Amino acid sequence: DEYWKVHQLPEQILEKDTERELLESYPQVVAAGIIFYYMTITSREINKKEFAKLVRRSEMTINKIVNKISLI
Repeated sequence: DEYWKVHQLPEQILEKDTERELLESYPQVVAAGIIFYYMTITSREINKKEFAKLVRRSEMTINKIVNKISLI
């Protein structure tokens, strides 16, 4: 069920973050990155520029954290 996937994804990502890079980042940035990552892997259409405005972070910041999450 999708509800559980959304709730389990952050836990799984943080558990696999052996370098602890995400825990050293701002929680709001990590949350935005996880949301964007989830929407991307589930093939949801999302405009990165609009998303960045919505979460009040730069596109570069979103890209940086999503790249870290992708590597994890």
